[in-house]
Amino acid sequence: MAMPGGWSGLDLARRVHESSPNTPVLLVTGHEPPNPPDPCKATLPKPFTADLLRTTVRKMTRQTTGCN
Repeated sequence: MAMPGGWSGLDLARRVHESSPNTPVLLVTGHEPPNPPDPCKATLPKPFTADLLRTTVRKMTRQTTGCN
């Protein structure tokens, strides 16, 4: 979520969604996630396991239809 250069992960997620609405975005953060994520913009809190990462990515890729 926190990034160098004055951007946040949310800023990047918004730009990705504007240019490619069907592209899922996974935000990874060590902070409290903002608002409940929708299927196209999931939030994964740190620390996480490889199994949770795999499960989250699989779920997101199955739900990309209609992400706009």
